[in-house]
Amino acid sequence: MASERATTAALTLLSRAFAGEVDAERIAVYVAALEDLTDAEVAAAAALLVKTHVGEFIPPPAVIRRAVLGDETPRLDIDRIIREIGQMGSYGPNGWCDASVETVRRQAGSPIAGAYADVGGSRLFSNDPRTRDIAAQEFRRVLGSETAAGYTAFPPWAIANPPRLAAGETKQLGPGPAR
Repeated sequence: MASERATTAALTLLSRAFAGEVDAERIAVYVAALEDLTDAEVAAAAALLVKTHVGEFIPPPAVIRRAVLGDETPRLDIDRIIREIGQMGSYGPNGWCDASVETVRRQAGSPIAGAYADVGGSRLFSNDPRTRDIAAQEFRRVLGSETAAGYTAFPPWAIANPPRLAAGETKQLGPGPAR
């Protein structure tokens, strides 16, 4: 368990190398986000980030965690996500209707819904293969920026490399009960 003292020391070191203030509120957030790391891991991550971080500001907790634990970013199965969104549509009086952004948000989460809104259902499910391919590439790019930003609460069906769990262990992957 990373102590408040170790986290404060790491943030102080990082604040000397990068822009940003270290106040009690920021320390509380970092202590909560790094609670499962040891004092030694937090100190080593801070030293490593002073040497390697290319940002201008104090790195967020996710970057510190990544320095200790490696890349935990989920690899998304974009083709499956697109298929699942396609199945969220419904028939209406005028034929097939693509899923609304709100339906996608309820069933798949905000990042997927945001990418869907950016690309548009009419492009993602176009009859023209070229339009579909371009829309799928854009969808992949937008979702990639979400995972790069540290968002990990995707639905289990969207993840191509789900975390491995020990026998009997459960892990919360998104909204709903732990699986």
